[in-house]
Amino acid sequence: MEQHKLYNGKIILDFNPTPKRGESRYSIGGRPIIGVTTFSGLPDKSGPISWWAVNKMCIPYIRENIKPNKKYDEVEIERVLKEAGRQHVKGKEEAADIGTLIHKWCEEYLLGKKPKKPKNPQLKSGVEAFLKWMREYKVELIHTERKVYSKLYDYAGTCDLVAKIDGKLAMIDFKSSNGLYPEYRAQVAAYMQALQEELHYDFKEYWLTRFGKEDGQFEVQCFSAEEFPKDLAMALGLLAATRRLLEIKNQK
Repeated sequence: MEQHKLYNGKIILDFNPTPKRGESRYSIGGRPIIGVTTFSGLPDKSGPISWWAVNKMCIPYIRENIKPNKKYDEVEIERVLKEAGRQHVKGKEEAADIGTLIHKWCEEYLLGKKPKKPKNPQLKSGVEAFLKWMREYKVELIHTERKVYSKLYDYAGTCDLVAKIDGKLAMIDFKSSNGLYPEYRAQVAAYMQALQEELHYDFKEYWLTRFGKEDGQFEVQCFSAEEFPKDLAMALGLLAATRRLLEIKNQK
């Protein structure tokens, strides 16, 4: 368990990097605190994921294991179909592992630890995309992997990066997913709100930055501070929905 002193030591936020199922990563005085990634992940993204699962995992497996002009009995066909149905789980876990490793490499680089260049092709591509982004935008580090807590709304999280970009203070969230989904804006807005409460930062922008695991390219979306109230409202709506769902679950 890690302890992080926030608000000049007035708040001690406990962080569990390896929670068991059903446990919260964040707590204060033993009281569980909802994490930003928990409530910002509430919207259903199963559409794109389903497409990816079928086209990138299941169909290639079937093509590899069902050969033309070869006879298969019922048991053999059933075995292939069942195993094909499991491929999306394996692929999802692998993608999550790669994303975690990209985040870790970026964090170590930002902290000046000089991590070794990765050998895995997808991990290497993600890292190359990150380095290209750093060079192109001349990023000035302020915080990385900083724990945050909102007193007003009682949630916690870990923001990827606070930096100056072209002299403007910005909150940046790193992604290694296949796209930048609209609900990601709620996640960044929640981090901004918490850090503004604690440190009174005057953010000028907030960014979503995606590092491609396949092509080594980056994708960015930059939003002005004028968009913040609407994205914060989205975040708070998701937070309220998550709280209510947890209440209903705990009543059973």
